[in-house]
Amino acid sequence: MDHWQPLTFTEYQAIDMANRYFTSRRQNPSAVPIDFHTLVDPNKTLCNMAIGDLVHCEENDMHYLELYINEDLQEK
Repeated sequence: MDHWQPLTFTEYQAIDMANRYFTSRRQNPSAVPIDFHTLVDPNKTLCNMAIGDLVHCEENDMHYLELYINEDLQEK
């Protein structure tokens, strides 16, 4: 692991934060909004947060994978 080193803004220490749910329209003005999957946002909480400068677009879409092991095919 890399040693954590805080950023600085003028003479103050700062933390640069981001999330994977939204993109700023300033960073991607041509982003096309997409809906959240109902399993990710069943109560539309995230959808309601996408206001103003925030957009949920294809680059923010998360894919969840799960590994299934077929025990019948495993060597014994």
